[in-house]
Amino acid sequence: MRLFVAVKIPDDIKGNIKEIYNYLPDDKIKKVALNNLHYTLQFLGEVHGNEIHKITNALSDVKFNKFTVAVHGIGFFPNQNYVKVVWLGADDNGGLKELASKVRGALEPLGFTPDHSFSPHLTIARVKRKIETKELIKKFGSRAFGSFKVSQFYLIKSTLTPRGPMYEVIGEYHAKD
Repeated sequence: MRLFVAVKIPDDIKGNIKEIYNYLPDDKIKKVALNNLHYTLQFLGEVHGNEIHKITNALSDVKFNKFTVAVHGIGFFPNQNYVKVVWLGADDNGGLKELASKVRGALEPLGFTPDHSFSPHLTIARVKRKIETKELIKKFGSRAFGSFKVSQFYLIKSTLTPRGPMYEVIGEYHAKD
């Protein structure tokens, strides 16, 4: 099964993000379904069922304090002139980075090593054909979409379907305070 570890986005923030979707050209991009929005802490990829118990035990040992994330601004990977991913940023005083580091540290002994360094971003769309970014930057470059308290993270199973990925929570892990 295909797994990842993530922080989910609350519904009120999703409602604020929905406005951007009206400005993204449907014929050139694939929008992430609002109910699937999340900050990925670590992608694990294909995992055998017998490894789940080890993963859930390792994640249960992750200790973290609650922190606040402010979702804001729009960005593009790899850059605004050649766009493959449209994302929103996070202002959290390093909270997501610290949590990702703890998650990655817990999973590394099990053989899960990240393929890139952690950069907190909320993917909202994948680009199929070239899009113009000037208006998006002008309208959403410094826009605040709201903030929320991170008090848990999740181990999530992703099943790819023709309609897009379907997510199922496998484990839920709470802050210590």
